[in-house]
Amino acid sequence: MFRGLIGRAAVLAAATAGCLALAAGGASAQQTVAQIKQRGMLNCGVDTGIPGFAYQDTAGKWIGFDVDYC
Repeated sequence: MFRGLIGRAAVLAAATAGCLALAAGGASAQQTVAQIKQRGMLNCGVDTGIPGFAYQDTAGKWIGFDVDYC
């Protein structure tokens, strides 16, 4: 029974820490969104070495699944 209480307390502590981290991250997330809006675009990185996912065509345009997803 004692082990079960410790386990429950650990889960409760982890959940509380997670909620606090999310609450603290809210301001940071709002700053990030504001920066994206100010910049007018979302920067997105892709792996450029995988044909079909992200590569440049003969005209230099980026194409592929990852590029489309971004």
